[in-house]
Amino acid sequence: MLLEIAASEEKFSVSDYEIKRTEVNYSANTAEYFKSLYPDDELYFIIGDDSYNELDTWFEPHRILKVCTLLVFPREGADVRPPAVEIPMERVPISSSDIRNLIKIGKDCRNLLPKSVFDYIINRNLYGLRELN
Repeated sequence: MLLEIAASEEKFSVSDYEIKRTEVNYSANTAEYFKSLYPDDELYFIIGDDSYNELDTWFEPHRILKVCTLLVFPREGADVRPPAVEIPMERVPISSSDIRNLIKIGKDCRNLLPKSVFDYIINRNLYGLRELN
Protein backbone atom coordinates (compact mmCIF):
# COMPACT_ATOMS: atom_id res chain seq x y z
CA MET A 1 0.00 0.00 0.00
CA LEU A 2 2.76 2.47 0.90
CA LEU A 3 4.49 1.77 -2.38
CA GLU A 4 1.28 2.42 -4.30
CA ILE A 5 0.84 5.73 -2.47
CA ALA A 6 4.41 6.80 -3.20
CA ALA A 7 4.22 5.72 -6.85
CA SER A 8 1.00 7.66 -7.40
CA GLU A 9 2.96 10.90 -6.98
CA GLU A 10 5.53 9.89 -9.59
CA LYS A 11 5.60 8.32 -13.03
CA PHE A 12 5.68 4.78 -11.67
CA SER A 13 3.18 2.01 -11.25
CA VAL A 14 3.17 -0.96 -8.90
CA SER A 15 2.77 -4.54 -10.06
CA ASP A 16 1.32 -7.36 -7.97
CA TYR A 17 3.13 -9.99 -10.08
CA GLU A 18 5.27 -11.31 -7.22
CA ILE A 19 2.46 -11.25 -4.65
CA LYS A 20 0.18 -13.31 -6.88
CA ARG A 21 2.76 -16.01 -7.55
CA THR A 22 2.13 -19.16 -5.56
CA GLU A 23 5.60 -20.65 -5.93
CA VAL A 24 8.90 -19.35 -4.59
CA ASN A 25 9.91 -16.33 -6.60
CA TYR A 26 13.30 -14.89 -7.40
CA SER A 27 14.15 -11.46 -8.77
CA ALA A 28 15.47 -13.18 -11.90
CA ASN A 29 11.97 -14.59 -12.58
CA THR A 30 10.44 -11.16 -12.17
CA ALA A 31 12.98 -9.51 -14.47
CA GLU A 32 12.39 -12.13 -17.17
CA TYR A 33 8.62 -11.84 -16.78
CA PHE A 34 8.67 -8.10 -17.41
CA LYS A 35 11.10 -8.54 -20.30
CA SER A 36 8.58 -10.93 -21.87
CA LEU A 37 5.88 -8.25 -21.51
CA TYR A 38 8.10 -5.47 -22.89
CA PRO A 39 10.61 -7.20 -25.19
CA ASP A 40 11.57 -4.04 -27.06
CA ASP A 41 11.99 -1.81 -24.01
CA GLU A 42 15.09 -1.26 -21.94
CA LEU A 43 14.37 -2.44 -18.40
CA TYR A 44 16.09 -1.15 -15.29
CA PHE A 45 16.56 -3.09 -12.07
CA ILE A 46 17.12 -0.59 -9.27
CA ILE A 47 18.69 -1.56 -5.94
CA GLY A 48 20.51 0.10 -3.09
CA ASP A 49 24.22 -0.40 -2.78
CA ASP A 50 23.67 -2.54 0.33
CA SER A 51 21.83 -5.06 -1.88
CA TYR A 52 24.39 -4.59 -4.64
CA ASN A 53 27.13 -5.60 -2.20
CA GLU A 54 25.30 -8.92 -1.70
CA LEU A 55 24.31 -9.52 -5.32
CA ASP A 56 26.64 -12.51 -5.60
CA THR A 57 24.50 -14.30 -2.97
CA TRP A 58 21.29 -13.86 -4.97
CA PHE A 59 19.73 -16.67 -6.99
CA GLU A 60 21.18 -16.52 -10.53
CA PRO A 61 21.84 -12.76 -10.69
CA HIS A 62 23.27 -13.19 -14.20
CA ARG A 63 19.68 -13.68 -15.44
CA ILE A 64 18.78 -10.21 -14.16
CA LEU A 65 21.81 -8.68 -15.85
CA LYS A 66 20.89 -10.41 -19.11
CA VAL A 67 17.54 -8.59 -19.40
CA CYS A 68 18.00 -5.43 -17.31
CA THR A 69 20.38 -2.57 -16.77
CA LEU A 70 21.31 -2.66 -13.10
CA LEU A 71 21.09 0.78 -11.45
CA VAL A 72 22.54 1.22 -7.97
CA PHE A 73 21.51 3.88 -5.43
CA PRO A 74 24.59 4.99 -3.48
CA ARG A 75 24.37 4.88 0.30
CA GLU A 76 27.12 2.89 1.97
CA GLY A 77 29.84 3.41 -0.61
CA ALA A 78 29.79 0.28 -2.75
CA ASP A 79 32.36 -0.11 -5.48
CA VAL A 80 29.86 -0.17 -8.37
CA ARG A 81 31.38 -1.82 -11.43
CA PRO A 82 30.09 -2.40 -14.96
CA PRO A 83 27.70 -3.65 -16.08
CA ALA A 84 26.01 -2.01 -13.06
CA VAL A 85 25.62 1.77 -13.14
CA GLU A 86 25.70 4.00 -10.06
CA ILE A 87 22.88 6.52 -10.05
CA PRO A 88 24.54 9.94 -9.84
CA MET A 89 23.00 11.50 -6.76
CA GLU A 90 23.86 12.71 -3.31
CA ARG A 91 24.45 9.82 -0.96
CA VAL A 92 21.55 9.20 1.38
CA PRO A 93 22.92 7.74 4.61
CA ILE A 94 19.61 6.24 5.75
CA SER A 95 17.68 3.08 4.98
CA SER A 96 14.00 2.16 5.07
CA SER A 97 14.70 0.25 8.30
CA ASP A 98 16.22 3.40 9.79
CA ILE A 99 13.10 5.39 8.84
CA ARG A 100 10.79 2.77 10.38
CA ASN A 101 12.83 2.86 13.58
CA LEU A 102 12.69 6.66 13.71
CA ILE A 103 8.91 6.51 13.31
CA LYS A 104 8.63 3.89 16.07
CA ILE A 105 10.34 6.21 18.54
CA GLY A 106 8.27 9.19 17.41
CA LYS A 107 10.92 11.18 15.53
CA ASP A 108 9.60 13.53 12.89
CA CYS A 109 10.95 12.20 9.60
CA ARG A 110 8.47 13.76 7.20
CA ASN A 111 11.40 15.16 5.21
CA LEU A 112 12.50 11.60 4.40
CA LEU A 113 9.23 10.43 2.84
CA PRO A 114 6.70 11.63 0.29
CA LYS A 115 4.04 13.66 2.12
CA SER A 116 1.27 11.23 1.20
CA VAL A 117 3.24 8.28 2.60
CA PHE A 118 4.07 10.10 5.82
CA ASP A 119 0.44 11.16 6.25
CA TYR A 120 -0.76 7.57 5.69
CA ILE A 121 1.67 6.27 8.34
CA ILE A 122 0.54 8.91 10.84
CA ASN A 123 -3.19 8.51 10.12
CA ARG A 124 -3.03 4.71 10.43
CA ASN A 125 -0.64 4.73 13.41
CA LEU A 126 1.72 2.39 11.59
CA TYR A 127 4.89 1.15 13.28
CA GLY A 128 3.43 1.93 16.72
CA LEU A 129 3.82 5.68 16.35
CA ARG A 130 2.35 7.40 19.36
CA GLU A 131 3.31 11.03 18.85
CA LEU A 132 6.01 13.01 17.10
CA ASN A 133 8.97 14.40 19.02
